[in-house]
Amino acid sequence: MRLNQMAEAVADSCGVTSGRITTLVRRLQDADMLPKGIGGSHAPAAEPHHIALLLLAELSQQPGHSVAEGVRALAAYEHDDHLAGPFLTAMLRAMVVNHVSGGACRQAEADVSLLSCVTVHGGQHPAVVMRFATEGDPVEWAFTPGGRRWEPELEASITTAATLPGAALAELARTTVECLR
Repeated sequence: MRLNQMAEAVADSCGVTSGRITTLVRRLQDADMLPKGIGGSHAPAAEPHHIALLLLAELSQQPGHSVAEGVRALAAYEHDDHLAGPFLTAMLRAMVVNHVSGGACRQAEADVSLLSCVTVHGGQHPAVVMRFATEGDPVEWAFTPGGRRWEPELEASITTAATLPGAALAELARTTVECLR
């Protein structure tokens, strides 16, 4: 998948303008977090971890000038021995693999993937919360700065929240598979 295709797929999945995503891509490229190319048919290839970074950038609701710093911080949030960025990348890869599995299995996985989502909470107690389902009930993981305990019951401390639902994640996986063919 090319970077421009990825940007378009993320804009469509998140329901935002391509201009917003293009700005985020440029900011992340300036911070050497996304690959740069010479444009046109030489657009750089996008890897699943690039998609994860761009999703975190959009969900973080950070202003353009501080988005790279914010994404670096979010990607480094911890849960046990896991980091949010690599976990989101693995989640996206699993959804792509599930999408290409074919047949009845693909339909079952697609239905279950609707239970998945990614939410970025901002405020005094920030977190990246990921719900991931491949079969049965989804598992919820809360990634926080330094891996400290996340307390969602402290609602007053959550000042912003943005969620990408499972349907959008599944659509992003489907688009990724189509671009790879």
